[in-house]
Amino acid sequence: MGGCGGNGSPLNRSAVHPVAPRLLLLAFACFGCRSATGPGSIPAMAFVSNRDGNEEVYVVFENGRLLNVSDHPARDRDPRWSPDGWRLAFVSNREGSDDVYVADFLSLRPSIRNVSRHPARDGSPSWAPDSKQLAFESERDGDPEIYVLRWDGGEVRNLTNHPARDTDPAWSPDGLRIAFVTTRDPRSEIYVMYVDGSEVSNITNGSDADDVKPVWDPSGTRLAFTSTRVGASELFVTNADGTGLLNLSNSAAFDENPAWSPDGRRIAFESNRQGDWEIFVRGVGGGEPLNVSQLRSNESAVAWSPDGSRIAFESNRFGNWDILLANTDGSQASIFDANQANESAPQWRP
Repeated sequence: MGGCGGNGSPLNRSAVHPVAPRLLLLAFACFGCRSATGPGSIPAMAFVSNRDGNEEVYVVFENGRLLNVSDHPARDRDPRWSPDGWRLAFVSNREGSDDVYVADFLSLRPSIRNVSRHPARDGSPSWAPDSKQLAFESERDGDPEIYVLRWDGGEVRNLTNHPARDTDPAWSPDGLRIAFVTTRDPRSEIYVMYVDGSEVSNITNGSDADDVKPVWDPSGTRLAFTSTRVGASELFVTNADGTGLLNLSNSAAFDENPAWSPDGRRIAFESNRQGDWEIFVRGVGGGEPLNVSQLRSNESAVAWSPDGSRIAFESNRFGNWDILLANTDGSQASIFDANQANESAPQWRP
């Protein structure tokens, strides 16, 4: 669900929060503020916007400063912060095909380099915990495979080397393994391998189901994912070795795209269990899911604030796609609209 260009019923924006755009940006950025070590020690959020006429990667800082990071007439999207908060990977087609780029914030104006550099399509970057390497998918061998490289240059290594589609890499927090989605069974399954490509194992074994969107918990011991093994898409959690499978959502509705809280105790997800697509949060150990968006529109693309108190997400409440905020405990929900253009893919700086 979600993304730029959705349809919805335009509402009066001032009914949500009648503030000037600059003050709105300040409120938008400062939720979840904490002591920081990244760019200028200022908490920030990256997102994608077409406010300049094409999709660009932006960062909004606590002080209200808005920075167009990519600043190019090509299509720039899919921002991913490095764990240390100093660099931002994104995907751009500015050199003809999709490549993985990195914006380095070690200077006042971030320097940008193409790190994957290949005429084939590259995408889905995932940072290693040490912020020095990136896993990504590429079609340079004719079909999607998982590759790894250093962000500042060096050899590109093919980890999967299989005729099936291997996509959506997710680097484990302990830095030892990479999860990915593959069609080698032939339905979509989630596999885990070591970062050198060894000991590849199927951890979902969903037979005739599709298992997608693997997300590691902060401890690196479990993975959440979306599966169709019980009919409608549901959220499952499994140990990293494939044991201890748990149906977390257990609903007749569609539940998708899990996102772990920073402490690993809760999972946010998208669900249409109340008719439209809303953002829910529930404890991994049990309990009823809590609707934290409650907007009666379509919401998607969950991103937790670093302190776990807020969630940023996409919403088409106002007719276009905006990034809004909500409290994760369901109380005193404060929701802010950022711009008249389409915004998507929120990413809090770690």
